[in-house]
Amino acid sequence: MWLGRPPTKSSARCKAVTPDVWHASAWKRSAKSCTVEVRVEGSVQKVSEEESEKYFHSRPRGSQLGAIVSKQSTVISGREVLQQAYKELEQKYSDGSFIPKPDYWGGYRLTPNLFEFWQGQQSRLHDRLQYSQRELGGSTEWHIQRLSP
Repeated sequence: MWLGRPPTKSSARCKAVTPDVWHASAWKRSAKSCTVEVRVEGSVQKVSEEESEKYFHSRPRGSQLGAIVSKQSTVISGREVLQQAYKELEQKYSDGSFIPKPDYWGGYRLTPNLFEFWQGQQSRLHDRLQYSQRELGGSTEWHIQRLSP
């Protein structure tokens, strides 16, 4: 399962992830009347070069060029640096030729075993639902619990 965009291998996120570690991610969405958060936990494994290659080339050409131009999380002097590099690559590959996946580009797969959905309430009596995987009689099932805020 790909969650979010795959990081480059040199990003801080990838440097912190090693095979079989546990990972927790949270997404937050706020509106005037409600705040929602989702937390996901599970094991993380690096995907193969072949799978990274296949996924890279399934993306639109513009996204492929953007992935080459962006050295994720490195400091740049301004947006124009990215735009100029992108423009140069656009010209280089304007004939529709094959765009090679950069060596530093790859991905990780999160296999979730826990989801928590949190919905904020003005009263602070927030709604929290947790879905966790359980082994029962040789099969895996999702168990749902309501948690106190």
